Formats: sequence, C-alpha cells, structure tokens
Amino acid sequence: MGGGAAIAIHGRFRVVTDNTFFAMPETALGSFPDVGASYYLSRLPGFFGEYVGLTGARLDGAEMLACGLATHFVPLESFYSAPELKYAIYALLTYALCKATTGDPKITNNIILHDFSNKNPTLKEKSHYFRLKTINSCFSRRTVEEIISALEEGDKNMDDWISWTIHALKKASPTSLKISLRSVSTYHALDFIYI
Repeated sequence: MGGGAAIAIHGRFRVVTDNTFFAMPETALGSFPDVGASYYLSRLPGFFGEYVGLTGARLDGAEMLACGLATHFVPLESFYSAPELKYAIYALLTYALCKATTGDPKITNNIILHDFSNKNPTLKEKSHYFRLKTINSCFSRRTVEEIISALEEGDKNMDDWISWTIHALKKASPTSLKISLRSVSTYHALDFIYI
C-alpha cells in the first residue's frame, strides 16, 4: 500500500495472488501519491488512476491484473490444491526464476506465465473495475468539486459504491485531493521521455 506499492510497481514483473491488495491511501492521510505514482496511475485505463489515487480504493489481485498494475496473477489454488505441496510449488516457482540465468525478460515471463499464472482471473461481483464507465464519466472532470458534483448527481438511486466514493472523497484532505488530481491528470498528456 502507498509508498511501498509505488516502489514495487516499477518492476518488470509484478506478480499478484488472491491475497494481494493495492491501495494509495495518501489523500486520507493528508499526503499525495508519490514515488512515481502520478506516472503509473495516469497510465491505467480511462480515469481509473484518478479514482484509485483520490479515493484510496483497495484493489485485489484480479483487479490489479485487469487494470495493468500487475503483469501476472498466480492463483492461490495452485499453492493450496494440495496443502502438503504448497511450499514445494512455491519452491518450484522460486527455483525456476533463480535458474533463469539470463537477463532476457521473455524467458522469465514465460516461466511465470506458462507454468504458474492465470491470465484471466475472475473479478469479484463488486469490483471497482466494473464501474469504469461511471469512473470515466465522473473522474474526467477538471476539479475535485466537479468530480464530487458528478458523483452526487449519479447518487439519486443511493448506490452503495457511489456513496462510498463520495464519502471517501469528502473525508480526505482537500489539499491532498487537489494535488493528487493535478499530478495524475498532468501525466495523462506527457510521454515518459519528458518525465
């Protein structure tokens, strides 16, 4: 979570499981996503990065893979299908990665991808990612106040997700929200070469 996730996210391989969670809770703490978070959040589909950065929403491993924060998903069932094999399977993955004495990422990728990962994990019914259309509509606004207003207009049916999102934004630091929105939205237009 937070800065720790921001440091790890720049790795070439970002392997997650069913137990993995990702969040950027900085705005609730009076800070803002940093350590390159503005760059990678701006690269998520649509305005999902603004949503994650402003609300501190927790994403699970399947959501991380779906939005591009993770490169591989290794289901826990592959570790727990036979409890006595849990450590053996983990050891096999570790051994296979250590044995790859090459710097060629394609070989390492193939080890993880073909032998251990699930390319299409199932998103949970209440996944934030299923709200991408609403997120794009509301979080594409230029100011925090406009985002909250757009969400409130959509809250006429008292949707739990929208209510939670409005509450998360209203309890966060207003200054942190504005800095976070500006930093993530600015990077939408920039290329890595200019950073």
